[in-house]
Amino acid sequence: MKQEKDREVYNQKTLEAMKEAKKIARDLKYPSYKTLEELKRALDD
Repeated sequence: MKQEKDREVYNQKTLEAMKEAKKIARDLKYPSYKTLEELKRALDD
């Protein structure tokens, strides 16, 4: 990541990953967990 006059500049691959992460975070078909314990239980199943 480069810095360009007080702002960060990301490469295309990073920008695409950030876009995908935002999409997944808003999509209700993907599970979400409020605590680390909930996540651990889900991984054990």
